[in-house]
Amino acid sequence: MVAERPREQAGERQREVCAKKLAIDVCDPVPDLVRVDLTEQQIADYIASGEPMGKAGAYGIQGRAARFIPRIEGCYFNVVGLPLARVSAMLGTIR
Repeated sequence: MVAERPREQAGERQREVCAKKLAIDVCDPVPDLVRVDLTEQQIADYIASGEPMGKAGAYGIQGRAARFIPRIEGCYFNVVGLPLARVSAMLGTIR
């Protein structure tokens, strides 16, 4: 249930897990996210916004939920998408 995810994640660190493709690890290092504790009203308002629907973890760090994540330890791009600098460097080593 969408409403349970923010409660479960409040005040905790989350390790973002990345996929490996063609035996190339594109996630180095794995980032940690720190979340704030949310009130029931903040959770209800966020759900009512419609933003968490269809999102992994029931939140989008690049949207309204950014205010609930005071710190990321690691690469922001590993959290929201493809770490292009890392992938580009890796592709440069493939012959």
